[in-house]
Amino acid sequence: MFYSVLITDTQCALGAVIVKELLESSFDVTILSDDSGRWHEPDFTLAYLAKNAPNLVINNFGWSDNGNSLNLENHLAVAQCLVDGCRNIGSPLIQLSNYRVFSGKKSGFIESDEPVARDNIGEVYLNSEKIVEALDKHLILRLGWVLGASGTNLLTEIASKFVAGDDAAIFSERRGSPVGHHDVARIILALVKQISCGSENWGTFHYSSSDACTEGEFAREVLSELQSSFDLGTITANVVEMDSEPVSAALGYKRLMDNFGIQPKMWRQSLSTELGLWVNHYQQHKTSCDQ
Repeated sequence: MFYSVLITDTQCALGAVIVKELLESSFDVTILSDDSGRWHEPDFTLAYLAKNAPNLVINNFGWSDNGNSLNLENHLAVAQCLVDGCRNIGSPLIQLSNYRVFSGKKSGFIESDEPVARDNIGEVYLNSEKIVEALDKHLILRLGWVLGASGTNLLTEIASKFVAGDDAAIFSERRGSPVGHHDVARIILALVKQISCGSENWGTFHYSSSDACTEGEFAREVLSELQSSFDLGTITANVVEMDSEPVSAALGYKRLMDNFGIQPKMWRQSLSTELGLWVNHYQQHKTSCDQ
């Protein structure tokens, strides 16, 4: 059965992995590169969706774990244009959001918790969610810490410091439930498959690893794997724990599991996958530079 999916940002690290996962499962993916920065323009977005009529839209425009890629000026306009366009063609919308919509003052958060944005980035994500909620067929997917072999995230930042022989300064009171790019893509694929088969489970869902860790625990695991599992020579770097206020990015995943039957992974599983890919990229880059 032909089923087309439009992804608003296929160039970012997470978007590229999602595209690959969908294509390998024989979904038709609309890849718009030249005009991907125009989703905030109502006339462009409405016309494009009307012409191409995707069966499903995934909005990851400007999404990143730390908010560095977030276009504060256009993000809300993009959400509104996509809602209007999806309403016109009758297609559902999956909106990616993240843990920053919560204050972080509890050990973990579930979907029924009242969002209180922890910063201006969380405020933008939360306001985007409110816009998307006006569409009947919407699914908001909030993610915890997201790790990947590329892009800017906790894994790439820490691993880069370690292989350079630099200490990694982390905040010992920060807690999260990390998931990898490939694990998020696995979840997105499962959602797309079930929606394409008629699933009507709409609303807000969380996805995270099945267990949580602190930044310190995560960093020490990265260092341990780099030292024991990869031929990178002697790594003399250390984890330096800095004091901070307790803050959590851990999310509960039970509602997603109950409604879609999706089982979470442990964070070390995602770390192993993403770190292996990162090391491969690092070694290839180092080899090319040495030649």
